[in-house]
Amino acid sequence: MFSNIQALPGTIVDLLKSALQWLFVPEENYFTNKINEFKTALNEKIPFEQYLDSLKEIEQVSDVTGDTDDITLGIDLNNYSVLDKVNVSMNKFIDFSIFSKFKSTWYSWIRVVMYIGLVIYNINQSIKFFNGFGITEGSIRDVQNNISSKGSGKK
Repeated sequence: MFSNIQALPGTIVDLLKSALQWLFVPEENYFTNKINEFKTALNEKIPFEQYLDSLKEIEQVSDVTGDTDDITLGIDLNNYSVLDKVNVSMNKFIDFSIFSKFKSTWYSWIRVVMYIGLVIYNINQSIKFFNGFGITEGSIRDVQNNISSKGSGKK
């Protein structure tokens, strides 16, 4: 009986530990299963996998035709005349080699600017949806002031 009393605190701690694990530790592959369920439900509503397959097919077609992401290195001006008085003939009138050297940097900068622009646009559209007017179109107070000033003859 004495040994059972001594083992009681250890048993309580083990029960508490197993209860906390049962409460807070998910089953194995829980999140993987939830993600797969979400993908399946989303694909039933919006067939995004078809779009991804279409994009992969387009990529394969461009690979077969030999299209690449290479940037044209320069623009040549051959036999260009201004007012029939000045003839210009220059190779690499505009040189884009700096862009091809740092293409990944330029692309990432452009991507950041586009993301920021899209975020601002979507915030503007959300505000427009909830308030009835966008940020660039003014506020409802400005519209009410314009309506009241037109109605009262003030200008």
